[in-house]
Order: sequence, then C-alpha cells, then structure tokens
Amino acid sequence: MTYYPKKNPRNAAIVTLGCFVLTAVLYTLGQFIGYRMPFQLSALIFFAVGIMMASRYVLTDYKYTISDIDRPGESMSFGIVRVNGKREVEMAHFDMTSVYAYSRARSLREFEEQFGKVDKVYNYTSNYRSGEQYRLAINFNQKKIMFIIDASKEFEAEIVNRLKTDDYEM
Repeated sequence: MTYYPKKNPRNAAIVTLGCFVLTAVLYTLGQFIGYRMPFQLSALIFFAVGIMMASRYVLTDYKYTISDIDRPGESMSFGIVRVNGKREVEMAHFDMTSVYAYSRARSLREFEEQFGKVDKVYNYTSNYRSGEQYRLAINFNQKKIMFIIDASKEFEAEIVNRLKTDDYEM
C-alpha cells in the first residue's frame, strides 16, 4: 500500500513569501541607513530561511509505503520516500515489528511522557504545521528513533490495523 499525503503548501508559502519580502525591505533599509552590516546580515538570514522553507515544504513531497507479506516468514515493512519532482529517495525503511509506539501526540514532550525518551527524531512531513501529524517510534540498534509523518484518518487506521495483527504488540 502506498500513501501520498495531501499537499497543502499554504502555510509554508506564506512564511517563505514573508521571508523574501523581509529580505528586500531589510536590504533596502540598509542602503539608506548608516548601519549597513546589521541590516544586510539580517536580510541574508531571512533569505536563507526563505530558501530553506521553500525547498523543504513547498518543493518536497513524501510518500509512505507499507509492504505486504509476499512469502511465509516475511514481515511487513514501512518505507518513507522523499519525492522532489521526478527524483525519489528512500529516507527510511524498517520492519513493522520494530515499532514500539504510534501516537498522535502534539509535541515531543507529550510523546516522551507517554512512551519514554527518544534518541533521534526525523520529521518527514510534507506540510508545515499540519494538524494531521503522527509519531511513529521504532527500536533500532538499541536506540529509540521517532518519525513524524503526515497521515489521513484512513492511512492511520491502516497502520493501526497492521500493527495490531497477531504478530505485533503495541
């Protein structure tokens, strides 16, 4: 099963546009006011943040895959693929048996209060400040790793359904 989260770049586009407008305003002010360097440095910082927001949230998309069991003895796996135009790069691929927690916790602190401290966090969401974010935590090489993903109610139900089979315990 492959799931493409619904892309909504509105929030990221507003922040990106705001950063580029602030870049232009600060750079222009720096030309007319005696203190050029602080204004130009601030403009450069806002320009870099605008490029980062555009490349991370506006131009990048993710897809999530859950592989089915093809042969006896195999287990289901979960994959995260980053899509930039026609280029696809697999960011993570792990066995579903390594999942120890799955939650819609609002923050890292809330998640850690419920499931314990995590060592590493990866944000693989397509939308900036989306309300559909879920946390999926795995054990890998004695480390607890958490992935933040976008999921609809249907995909979330599919993940929970596959995690609650006889082979897996939550």
